Amino acid sequence: MRRKFDEKTPQLIKWQGHIVMSNSERPFFEKLFEQIAYMKVSCVLEVGFGLGISAKLIQDTFLPQCHEIIEVDSTIYKDLQAFCSVNKTVKAIRGDSWSFKPRKRYDFIFYDLFEYHDVYYFDQWAGRLSELLIPGGVVCAPIFDLDPPPQTTIAGFKRLRRDVLRVPPYLLSNGRRIRTGIFECWQRD
Repeated sequence: MRRKFDEKTPQLIKWQGHIVMSNSERPFFEKLFEQIAYMKVSCVLEVGFGLGISAKLIQDTFLPQCHEIIEVDSTIYKDLQAFCSVNKTVKAIRGDSWSFKPRKRYDFIFYDLFEYHDVYYFDQWAGRLSELLIPGGVVCAPIFDLDPPPQTTIAGFKRLRRDVLRVPPYLLSNGRRIRTGIFECWQRD
């Protein structure tokens, strides 16, 4: 799928008037990864590439043996391929996270997906996450623009953490700036 972005630069991706991702999110992601740096991670699935901010942080924080990134948009996928050419342990997967057939299970999933059409809540993801994660594996996700954010539960998972981080202002999808970032992590039973 190839989208016609309103704007796509190394600093900003905008689609149909919504900010998909901006470089202003970098401090939030840096603080998020500081909070989870203690985790022992060897095989990562990252859902969505965007500007590659989290991909770089995953490489620097965890030094994973395997790091696969799935991207649905063909334009962003080209950026992902360029990232892979510099980061040889990263593998690009072209497709949708709902339907791709993994060859392995992961011990860590980072889910940062801009919802182009529908909002997929994690409780609806329980079965898919169980297919993708090893027992004891962890999924983490940033939560944007939800006030107050829902108390998410996932069948077959326990919440490891739900943190509110104070960060420099960053842009939300609607163009509003916010100074807090929330992230949640769950562990598969």
